[in-house]
Amino acid sequence: MTINLKYTVVIALILAIVFMFGISFVQANPSFFLRQNDGTGTTATTSVSYMSVGVATTTYYLDSQANGNPFGADSATLLWQFTASSTNSTQDMYLEYAQSGNCITTPTSCDWYYHATSTVSNPSVAATSPFARWQFASTTQGLGTSGASRGLREIEIPTPTRYVRVMFVVPYQLIATGVASSSAVWAEFVAQKQN
Repeated sequence: MTINLKYTVVIALILAIVFMFGISFVQANPSFFLRQNDGTGTTATTSVSYMSVGVATTTYYLDSQANGNPFGADSATLLWQFTASSTNSTQDMYLEYAQSGNCITTPTSCDWYYHATSTVSNPSVAATSPFARWQFASTTQGLGTSGASRGLREIEIPTPTRYVRVMFVVPYQLIATGVASSSAVWAEFVAQKQN
């Protein structure tokens, strides 16, 4: 009887301590993905945008606070589909950032800051370099190809501000090298936020 009483007292003390100080359980911090579906052109459709050499650009936007997310995205991934001609084609991708205003519906009302890809000693004469450049032809084989003429790529995009825009260009500077021919692009942002 004395042993049972001792165990009962010990168990009662342990439960009292647990009750007084509480025990918190560590739970995983789940992530959720933000798909831009607010009808403002921030989500790509299944239609590609055709671009000619040096005369056309295609722009996609990300609002990291869309769909009721007041804190913004922690990160974003850009899904990039490149439809090339039979010859080697090139697409350049440029990133810009903005913080205030309504930069999705009226992008010209915002101050867009160019994403610098390298450290420059004299910013007043900084050259504009693309964030990414992709050369591809419909005859390219290997990873990241889907079908005969389409390449697929995902690129991690920094999200330091509320708005991010990506511009795709077929660079005219490469005409003489033979890697600047018309192509098509499709892209979509997938933003991630941890709770």
